[in-house]
Amino acid sequence: MTEAAVSFAGNLTDQPGVRYTEGGIARAMFRVAVSGRRDQEASCFTVVVWRDQAEHAAESLSKGSRVVGRGSTPAAELDG
Repeated sequence: MTEAAVSFAGNLTDQPGVRYTEGGIARAMFRVAVSGRRDQEASCFTVVVWRDQAEHAAESLSKGSRVVGRGSTPAAELDG
């Protein structure tokens, strides 16, 4: 499956929380609102980070924090 590169800047809509898998791997999830043009509504994206980045996100970010993200997603998820 082809992966697409994504990048965005926005604000957290909620407090990031960290959970651990049964194997002890940290996983944090949070949503980011990205403003569109003046006449468009903001788009919201769910972000998942793993391991050290997950623990760091949960410790240092809070609702309203400005973030810049880079990553990849399966191209099929961008279609709709």
